[in-house]
Amino acid sequence: MVAAPLLLLALSVMGVAINVYATNLAQDVAIEAARYGSLADASLAEAEALARESLRNALGTQVNAEVVASRSNAPCATEVTVRLRVVPLGLLSKSLGIEERAVEICELQF
Repeated sequence: MVAAPLLLLALSVMGVAINVYATNLAQDVAIEAARYGSLADASLAEAEALARESLRNALGTQVNAEVVASRSNAPCATEVTVRLRVVPLGLLSKSLGIEERAVEICELQF
Protein backbone atom coordinates (compact mmCIF):
# COMPACT_ATOMS: atom_id res chain seq x y z
CA MET A 1 0.00 0.00 0.00
CA VAL A 2 2.78 2.41 0.92
CA ALA A 3 5.04 1.38 -1.97
CA ALA A 4 2.97 3.06 -4.71
CA PRO A 5 3.06 6.62 -3.24
CA LEU A 6 6.78 6.23 -2.47
CA LEU A 7 7.46 5.10 -6.03
CA LEU A 8 5.50 8.06 -7.39
CA LEU A 9 7.44 10.40 -5.10
CA ALA A 10 10.77 8.88 -6.17
CA LEU A 11 9.87 9.19 -9.86
CA SER A 12 8.77 12.81 -9.33
CA VAL A 13 12.07 13.69 -7.64
CA MET A 14 14.01 12.02 -10.45
CA GLY A 15 11.90 13.85 -13.04
CA VAL A 16 12.56 17.21 -11.39
CA ALA A 17 16.30 16.49 -11.22
CA ILE A 18 16.49 15.43 -14.87
CA ASN A 19 14.45 18.42 -16.04
CA VAL A 20 16.53 20.88 -14.00
CA TYR A 21 19.64 19.41 -15.64
CA ALA A 22 18.02 19.73 -19.08
CA THR A 23 17.03 23.36 -18.34
CA ASN A 24 20.56 24.28 -17.29
CA LEU A 25 21.97 22.51 -20.32
CA ALA A 26 19.53 24.27 -22.68
CA GLN A 27 20.53 27.62 -21.19
CA ASP A 28 24.25 26.89 -21.61
CA VAL A 29 23.75 25.67 -25.19
CA ALA A 30 21.67 28.74 -26.10
CA ILE A 31 24.36 31.07 -24.72
CA GLU A 32 27.16 29.21 -26.49
CA ALA A 33 25.30 29.16 -29.81
CA ALA A 34 24.39 32.86 -29.54
CA ARG A 35 28.02 33.77 -28.88
CA TYR A 36 29.16 31.66 -31.81
CA GLY A 37 26.45 33.05 -34.10
CA SER A 38 27.44 36.62 -33.23
CA LEU A 39 30.96 36.17 -34.61
CA ALA A 40 31.70 37.99 -37.86
CA ASP A 41 32.60 34.81 -39.76
CA ALA A 42 29.78 32.58 -38.42
CA SER A 43 26.33 32.03 -39.90
CA LEU A 44 23.02 31.38 -38.18
CA ALA A 45 22.88 27.89 -39.67
CA GLU A 46 26.27 27.09 -38.12
CA ALA A 47 25.06 28.37 -34.74
CA GLU A 48 21.96 26.15 -34.94
CA ALA A 49 24.09 23.14 -35.94
CA LEU A 50 26.45 23.79 -33.02
CA ALA A 51 23.51 23.90 -30.60
CA ARG A 52 21.97 20.69 -31.95
CA GLU A 53 25.32 18.89 -31.79
CA SER A 54 25.91 20.04 -28.20
CA LEU A 55 22.45 18.86 -27.14
CA ARG A 56 22.93 15.54 -28.94
CA ASN A 57 26.29 15.00 -27.21
CA ALA A 58 24.89 15.78 -23.75
CA LEU A 59 21.42 14.23 -23.92
CA GLY A 60 21.83 11.49 -26.52
CA THR A 61 20.72 10.95 -30.09
CA GLN A 62 17.04 10.60 -29.18
CA VAL A 63 16.74 14.21 -28.00
CA ASN A 64 13.88 16.08 -29.66
CA ALA A 65 15.04 19.69 -29.54
CA GLU A 66 14.01 22.71 -31.54
CA VAL A 67 16.75 25.29 -32.11
CA VAL A 68 15.99 28.64 -33.78
CA ALA A 69 18.59 31.32 -34.45
CA SER A 70 17.73 34.80 -35.70
CA ARG A 71 19.49 38.11 -36.17
CA SER A 72 18.16 41.62 -35.65
CA ASN A 73 19.63 44.63 -37.42
CA ALA A 74 19.36 47.63 -35.12
CA PRO A 75 21.41 47.01 -33.03
CA CYS A 76 22.90 43.88 -34.56
CA ALA A 77 22.22 40.97 -32.22
CA THR A 78 21.99 37.21 -32.56
CA GLU A 79 19.21 35.44 -30.67
CA VAL A 80 19.10 31.68 -30.16
CA THR A 81 16.10 29.86 -28.72
CA VAL A 82 16.32 26.24 -27.54
CA ARG A 83 13.12 24.28 -26.82
CA LEU A 84 13.03 20.83 -25.23
CA ARG A 85 10.26 18.57 -24.04
CA VAL A 86 10.04 17.74 -20.35
CA VAL A 87 10.80 14.15 -19.38
CA PRO A 88 7.44 12.86 -18.08
CA LEU A 89 8.32 11.09 -14.83
CA GLY A 90 6.11 10.96 -11.75
CA LEU A 91 3.67 13.85 -11.49
CA LEU A 92 5.17 15.93 -14.33
CA SER A 93 2.99 16.52 -17.35
CA LYS A 94 3.95 15.85 -20.96
CA SER A 95 2.56 19.25 -21.95
CA LEU A 96 5.28 21.13 -20.08
CA GLY A 97 8.29 22.32 -22.01
CA ILE A 98 11.69 23.89 -21.52
CA GLU A 99 12.50 27.08 -23.44
CA GLU A 100 15.72 29.01 -23.05
CA ARG A 101 16.70 32.10 -25.02
CA ALA A 102 20.05 33.91 -25.30
CA VAL A 103 20.95 37.17 -27.06
CA GLU A 104 24.46 38.30 -27.99
CA ILE A 105 25.58 41.52 -29.68
CA CYS A 106 27.19 40.95 -33.08
CA GLU A 107 30.91 41.26 -33.56
CA LEU A 108 31.86 44.45 -35.39
CA GLN A 109 33.44 44.20 -38.83
CA PHE A 110 35.83 46.86 -40.05
